[in-house]
Amino acid sequence: MKTRYTDDTALGPGHGFLRCSEDTFLGEDWTVSIQRATDRTYLSLDGDWLEPKTSFPLTGALSPDGTLLLPLAPSLVNALGTNDTYQIVLVGGEGETKKARLHIDSICYSAENSLENAFVLPDEPKKKESEPLPPKEPITASAEPLVLPSPETAKPEGNRKRFVPLIFAVLLLLGSFAAYFALKDNGAQAQNATAAEETKTGEAQEAEAGAKKEAEAGAEQAGVKKEAEAGEAKQAHVTETKAAPETAPTLEERVRSFFRSPDRSGAKAAELARGIVATNAADQDALFRLFYFACENGDTSLLFEYAACLDPSKEPFGTIEKSAPEAWRLYEEAAKLDPERAKQARVALKAWLVEQKEKGSAKAARWLSELR
Repeated sequence: MKTRYTDDTALGPGHGFLRCSEDTFLGEDWTVSIQRATDRTYLSLDGDWLEPKTSFPLTGALSPDGTLLLPLAPSLVNALGTNDTYQIVLVGGEGETKKARLHIDSICYSAENSLENAFVLPDEPKKKESEPLPPKEPITASAEPLVLPSPETAKPEGNRKRFVPLIFAVLLLLGSFAAYFALKDNGAQAQNATAAEETKTGEAQEAEAGAKKEAEAGAEQAGVKKEAEAGEAKQAHVTETKAAPETAPTLEERVRSFFRSPDRSGAKAAELARGIVATNAADQDALFRLFYFACENGDTSLLFEYAACLDPSKEPFGTIEKSAPEAWRLYEEAAKLDPERAKQARVALKAWLVEQKEKGSAKAARWLSELR
């Protein structure tokens, strides 16, 4: 069974189909699972990749060309990627199993909408303005004028009459002297206060000028220190850059770069695969993707290598799950390249399955029954 992915142009981005080469609808008692080859996890209906095997009911229809169409919702389509290899597993109610490899060339994803929380800050309570204090009433000192008895109202007391004008004149003279000295003292005090204020202002200006000069000198020293540190850091970066060796891209990075290329083809995938020596599981998974892509896109020169990855009688290849029926089918196709080599591969595979069946392997027995 072959499987490929196509977008559903009728429903728009995020919708697609799995097209399976089945000539009849399997039935509602069948289930389908999608497994990712890189980490062996299964796709759930919520779009998450989980460790336990996740299956969901098989719903689909036959297309006019005789292929089985399995619709995929956006939650499933958005979880798939063009840089991974997948395995489609169909399981029937009576234990029948159909498997197929799936690699996706392109996907039209659905747009993801996200809500942005709007945080509205509450208005700050306005401070209650203090009520203006009533203006202070000016304090005024009032003094009642000194009223002296006039000579007309005074009682005549003999010779004391003639001393009244003299006493009045003396009092006026004393008042004049007192007013003069009071004004003189006030002027001296005001002059002293002005001089003190000018002295204080001058000292403050001198202190501010001194602080400003010190700040400028400190800033200048900090600038010089900062420039020196920047020069040292730049020199260290240049030295580190010169000393760091250039690292070649890994095999996985080269394969990912190939699949991102718009002009990728089966022939170019085969050419890249021939020059690769895979020494670990990650490199072997990447090489398997090149085998699969080349053979499924017109270049069948690597059919024997592709089939060997799935052949259970061969050594494990990365994280790729073995499948005797799929390897048998690929060996039959490879007979066009080398009939004798293909025949020997099928004989060896069948002999291994018979041996395992005799040892009690139920899987080997089932695989033998599926071989054509």
